[in-house]
Amino acid sequence: MSAGSHLGRVRRQIGADAHLFSRLAALQAADLRAVLLDVAARRAASLRPADVLRHYQATAMLQPSSLDAAAQRRFEASAMGMLPEGFVELRLAPHAPLGASSVLGCFSQDRVLTTISDTEVVSDSTNVLALECARRRRTPRSRRDGQSTRLAACHQVLRPREGAHFGLVALCSAGRDRGSYDMQIDALREQLQWHLRVITEHAPGLAIEVLVTDLSAGALSATLDERLLRPMQADWPVVNAAFDHDRCAGRNYYTEICFAVNALHADGSRSNVSDGGFTDWTARLLADAKERLLISGLGSERLLSLADPARSRP
Repeated sequence: MSAGSHLGRVRRQIGADAHLFSRLAALQAADLRAVLLDVAARRAASLRPADVLRHYQATAMLQPSSLDAAAQRRFEASAMGMLPEGFVELRLAPHAPLGASSVLGCFSQDRVLTTISDTEVVSDSTNVLALECARRRRTPRSRRDGQSTRLAACHQVLRPREGAHFGLVALCSAGRDRGSYDMQIDALREQLQWHLRVITEHAPGLAIEVLVTDLSAGALSATLDERLLRPMQADWPVVNAAFDHDRCAGRNYYTEICFAVNALHADGSRSNVSDGGFTDWTARLLADAKERLLISGLGSERLLSLADPARSRP
């Protein structure tokens, strides 16, 4: 620990030795929880009602969504009603296991709100859906039957670093590599068709583009063009479907293939509405290199505010 770091300053302030934090981290979960609960209780005991209200007013991520609640409720019901056959909708718990974001997604743990119970507030519901896919596919027999596991959820996710919470409609398709990229293309086609149906149904006035990025150094480009982009352009002539070879975001997060669905504006700018791609999460969770997982998410508040800015409350 650097003497000039934030934790170094805290250590000096409380008069602890350099190994205090490593010893705390090594405690049994129940013992650490007892310590942290005591600290939280002492801090809460010093607060007055006015302090609680002041904190609530000053912290954006503690306040209600700016989107009209009824509009979001109707949208989520409609989006779930458009799910392709075979998808199972889940209602997720508010918390995920500690490390759901940092271990699977390789993000810093400070990207999420960590609790004192070895859990974290859900910051990305696709992480949790991936865990549930792995749970349902945890036996070799459940993976050998050739069936895919397809899950979906609407959830209000929390991103402390961004100081915000927002609605995310997430899909996960888990299955076996069948060769010739059949599983990958089928899953991409199915999820992208859903995103386009939902977006065009709820924001018919938006100009939309679908950008697909081949992360395999070009090995999949011909297959993606022939089996995904051209058929999509034929099915959706008003949507611009193309490759994005210059995409930088997500290259250390996704594997093989990723995509973005953007709204195009008259001034030439774009707003991302949906994002997705393949990850190695179920392959790692199940120690099975043949497992494939496609995740994607659609921002409900982003889409509805683009479709009708008046839906946002003051």
